[in-house]
Amino acid sequence: MVFIRNVSRLVRPALLTRCIAPISYPTVHPVASFPSWTPTRAFHPSLATLDSQPTMTINESLGITSAPVEVNEREARFQPEIPSEKLMATLGELLEKGSAAPVAEIEQVFKILADNRDFVNSSEALNMLRKAGVAPTAEIYGSVLRSGRRTLRVREIRLLFGEELQRFGDAPNSSETLNHTTFYEPMKGILDTMKQEGIELPVSFYDDMALGLSGLQQGGLLINLAVTMEKRGIQPSTYYYNKMLYTLPRCGLDDRADVLFSRMVLNNLADQSSYIYRIGSLVYLRRVDDAEHCFRDMNKLYGMHDVACNTMINGYLHAGQIDKALKMLDTMKTSDKCKPNNVTANTFVNYYYTSAELLTAPVVLEYFASLGYPSEPVDFANLFKLFARNDQGRATKLIETFAGEGSGKKLDVSLYNAVLQAFLDRLVPGSFKSSVAKIISPTPLTITVDSLASLCLNANSEFRQIVLHMEQNGVAPNGHTYELLMRAVRSRQDNGACIEIYRRLVESPNPLQNNHRNYYLSSLIAQGDGEELRGVVKTMKDRRQLIHDYNLKKLNEMGFEMQIPRRGPRVLMMPTELSVWGRLTAHYDKEGKNLDMRTLFRTNPARFSDYSVKLSPFLLDYSKNLVTEETMRLLFELAREVGVEGKREDMFAGKPINVTENRSVLHIALRNTAGTPIMVDGQDVMPLVQAELAVMKRISEQIRNGQWVGATGKRITDVVNIGIGGSDLGPVMVCEALKHYSADLRVHFVSNIDGTHMAETLKQVVAETTLFIIVSKTFTTAETMTNAVSAKSWFLQHHPAEAVAKHFVAVSTNREAVAQFGIAEENMVQFWDWVGGRYSLWSGVGLSIMLSIGSERFTELLEGAHFMDEHFRTAPLEKNLPVILALLGIWYNNFHGAQTHAILPYEQYLHRFPAYLQQGDMESNGKSTTVNGKAVSCQTGPIIWGEPGTNGQHAFFQLIHQGTKMIPADFIAGTKSLNPIAHGMHHRMLLANCIAQTEALMVGKTAAQVDAEMAKEDPVRRNLLRTHKSFVGNHPTNTILYDCLSPYTLGALIAMYEHKIFVQGIVWDINSFDQWGVELGKQLANVVLKELETGNASTSHDASTVNLISHVLSAWN
Repeated sequence: MVFIRNVSRLVRPALLTRCIAPISYPTVHPVASFPSWTPTRAFHPSLATLDSQPTMTINESLGITSAPVEVNEREARFQPEIPSEKLMATLGELLEKGSAAPVAEIEQVFKILADNRDFVNSSEALNMLRKAGVAPTAEIYGSVLRSGRRTLRVREIRLLFGEELQRFGDAPNSSETLNHTTFYEPMKGILDTMKQEGIELPVSFYDDMALGLSGLQQGGLLINLAVTMEKRGIQPSTYYYNKMLYTLPRCGLDDRADVLFSRMVLNNLADQSSYIYRIGSLVYLRRVDDAEHCFRDMNKLYGMHDVACNTMINGYLHAGQIDKALKMLDTMKTSDKCKPNNVTANTFVNYYYTSAELLTAPVVLEYFASLGYPSEPVDFANLFKLFARNDQGRATKLIETFAGEGSGKKLDVSLYNAVLQAFLDRLVPGSFKSSVAKIISPTPLTITVDSLASLCLNANSEFRQIVLHMEQNGVAPNGHTYELLMRAVRSRQDNGACIEIYRRLVESPNPLQNNHRNYYLSSLIAQGDGEELRGVVKTMKDRRQLIHDYNLKKLNEMGFEMQIPRRGPRVLMMPTELSVWGRLTAHYDKEGKNLDMRTLFRTNPARFSDYSVKLSPFLLDYSKNLVTEETMRLLFELAREVGVEGKREDMFAGKPINVTENRSVLHIALRNTAGTPIMVDGQDVMPLVQAELAVMKRISEQIRNGQWVGATGKRITDVVNIGIGGSDLGPVMVCEALKHYSADLRVHFVSNIDGTHMAETLKQVVAETTLFIIVSKTFTTAETMTNAVSAKSWFLQHHPAEAVAKHFVAVSTNREAVAQFGIAEENMVQFWDWVGGRYSLWSGVGLSIMLSIGSERFTELLEGAHFMDEHFRTAPLEKNLPVILALLGIWYNNFHGAQTHAILPYEQYLHRFPAYLQQGDMESNGKSTTVNGKAVSCQTGPIIWGEPGTNGQHAFFQLIHQGTKMIPADFIAGTKSLNPIAHGMHHRMLLANCIAQTEALMVGKTAAQVDAEMAKEDPVRRNLLRTHKSFVGNHPTNTILYDCLSPYTLGALIAMYEHKIFVQGIVWDINSFDQWGVELGKQLANVVLKELETGNASTSHDASTVNLISHVLSAWN
């Protein structure tokens, strides 16, 4: 147990870090940051109050006072409270008293110099003491060192404070030459002097070191420094331990934090701040249940605290437990100690903004509005961003409050930025942007030559007006403003303007951020190689600044041939090197491999409700899995740590996540029925998608209503789709699945290069009433074009060449080749390189589907997929169907060692669904190389297979039930039948078998049950059959139920599995959107084909291949 209740002084106060072994492995890299989870901006100031120590002011007898100073936010941390010059003068006056000089007041002077971070004057003051014959105390030495601590590198800290801190892999030996920072040698000299004089550093200095190392997320150093302190007889303070509680979990050392907190509680060293830090760290780790226990313990000992309450609300919200968050809010409302405050309000605002879950938003936000929260303009900016995306009426009222005529208020820079950001948001309607621009700037403003707005001439006019209004109202742009401006002009390919905005940013007092540098770098790359580009690349390389993937690939294409260090666990660490992977392994070894589902159900009657998700029209029941609450918590943590949420956003934002081909992955754009803009290289692709859908609709309606006729004037009765891979498997599966909704038009598919496939299909059709669809992106795919040429030759046996245009259409990108084939340009449907073949049924590749079911039904198919896209994009991971399925697959594939996964649809219409998913999953995740080109460190994609029920029960279920392999399985069924013959008897039997099989696979059959069944049998026979008829059970299954198979349901079902595949690829750190493994076989096939055609087998092959070719040639001869 991490938390210990009814604490008493059970043991003698011990050195806590004896329980925490020193770190002796390479430097611990901080865990990945999680944009959608990191505590909100408003959360940090309140937490920071726990770090604050009493301001050290000199005795009033010195005549020095400290008044608050208004400072720029950027400089606030470094602004001296009392000028160092005045402190030095005061010290001089004190030293004039000689040996009678008051030591306490001298120490106070040094403490304030340390607060001022003034090592130069601190060192000079130390010399003044020595000249005056005053011996420096430990506190004075500590203050001098503290004044220079922030200038030190981490490696220098390790060198200065003992060999215990040099156990990290990149720590240099003491004899190693280093280019030290300016203050390293003087500080080393002070430490040497202290050692000679036998003076030990004070605890206050170590507390300051803890603050610094915590900020650097150096949890390992904090542990080792504490060990060093204890070896020197110094007991670390509670403040020091609290900093460890905050830092260790953020460095992947949460197991050490667990031990530390337990020991602090046992030894009565934990204070209220300890509990608050602990709660914050547990929420950070998504261990919300543990945080809840800790919160209760703190309340018993100290009462409620607003920081802890707000932290719990933050944890509940991001764990999808909004009911608990609202309950905590109600508790705060009735509490005397901690009423809801601005932080509480902002926590909810940020949650509603990031999750777009607005059901409870109106009541909650109106309550906070009645209290006057949020109270800061920056918080209103968050509200505006929330409403701009989801409730434009409220957003308009908010802007009217701040910017409308007669409001008497002035827009803050954060509100300007919120408006500019909304104008760049693809989910915000254009009409709303126009109305907001008119409220803020009702009269058009004139752009001056030197204004920032003059650099945005290619941006939206309303966007320019907001920038101009901001400038003319004297509101200084901040770093975020410049980033938005650069983003706006870059999206319009205005590279010159982007470069000029960057130069102005450099001249401004705003700090440069990574995004600024990368927008600037992108623009320089677009302008071509040059001295300025090379200089920027060299600087970013030397300073180890992160270069975004897109820029990195462009630079490599330009011949820079460099390996730039990348930060973050996605680059530096294999998934198996992550702390959470180790904890999952330990959890599997300790508990997971021995789980028994029957026991899990027996001990938790609510297991079904705990492990199922309803998302109309679906129900996912994953309660029959070998998982516990801890298993799922760790799996969700793994998903966050590898960056699933960030990569998901990258995909929807059009970023080139297909890294090996430098392409976006936007099958989600093909079914974006909302029509919201989706950008690729600054261009909205939705107009292109909609234009091609219009072409498909025209062709489909003309053929289905008989307007399109063949060469002899007869209407088309048969369609033959010629394609292979994704150009065949997806359309075949969907046409079969939606056969109930198809018209009289017969649709056939030819994919195999085996001539039998084409010959047997042509036997079923008549040339004068047949339309051929040739599906090939390049119009050069060997199998497809060979079949297409054969189909054309067959057709020309019956009709002249000019008739080809009426009987052939194409889905391709190669207009020239299509025209040469004889297909009219207007009868070509286009698709794009950001559509992968196995994800292309939503594009023109689905023309055969639209012909089969009609354009309206096809739109329903797209709508269902879009519904699942939005669920995947917005739902918390804990309630996200694709994510849950993906993580369960990871659990079995990588920890239980399962090598296959069965797809078992209890729906005859879905009989091609397993074959479709074979390509979707195995071509996507059948990889052995990470995105960075390294060999993977774990098993990747499983073998996908299956058949519809109940056929499979009489084929391979024997192996699943009593075989030696673990085979996780998905059972898929509709609760209602499209063909309820025999008064629904067939369907009742089908569902009975589906549900019963999942139960049988779980419960099995014991030897005792077999004996009871065979009680009347001969004992000899009973003994013989006992083991044969026993079933171990405990086989994992998911059950996916939907209402009734429809285009909408099918679209959502397919999209769910697409996103599952994507999530697993992220976890395994592989690219799920290329298929280089397919290429080698194609290349060698061309070589073998030439040898078969010439009749000469080359000896360059291996002996087996040479003899196989020779055998075929002999058979032909």
